Amino acid sequence: TPAPDQAAVLQTMSPEARKASEATGLDPRVVLAQTALETGYGKAAPGNNFFGVKGPGQLLGTQEADASGKVVPTQDSFRTYPDVAGSTQGYIDVMKQPNMAGVLQQPGMTGQISALGKSGYATDPAYAQKVGAIANSLSPLDPTDPQSIFVQGRPGLAGPTTASGAPIDPNAPPPS
Repeated sequence: TPAPDQAAVLQTMSPEARKASEATGLDPRVVLAQTALETGYGKAAPGNNFFGVKGPGQLLGTQEADASGKVVPTQDSFRTYPDVAGSTQGYIDVMKQPNMAGVLQQPGMTGQISALGKSGYATDPAYAQKVGAIANSLSPLDPTDPQSIFVQGRPGLAGPTTASGAPIDPNAPPPS
C-alpha cells in the first residue's frame, strides 16, 4: 500500500495536537512532531498508540539506545488504546508526570524540544533533534482554525532534516 501523505496525516492529527497542547502547554507542533516520528507519519500505530507510550498492553519489537548510545533491537511493552482520542489522553497523562515537568515548564517550542530530549521520553540520543526537525517544518497554530497546523507552503512534506540539511529518516524505527 502507498505511504500515507505526510501532510494529510499531520492535518488529521491537528485536533489531537490542539487537545494535548491545551492540556499540557506544549507547543502543538511538538505534539505533532512526536506522533509523526513515533508512527512514521501514520504508517504504524499498533494498539492505537500514536505516541509510542510504554506500559502494559502489548509486547512489540523496538529499538532502544543502550547506555553507550548504541541502538539495539529489543522487545518492550507498549500501551494500547481504543482510539486516537484515548492515545492522546494517554500521552497527556505521561506528559503530566513529575519527570516531564522540565518539558512543560519551558515557555517555547525550542526549549520544550530540548527538555524533551533530556526527559527520558525516548532512549534515542537524537530524539530531540528528530522531533525538532519535524516541528520546525510546521507552521504555527492559527487559533481561529481547529485544523490549522499544516506543512509550511508545501502540499507534501519532503521530510525532516538535520541542521546541516541531511535527511532524517522518519520511517526508521525510532529508539524509544
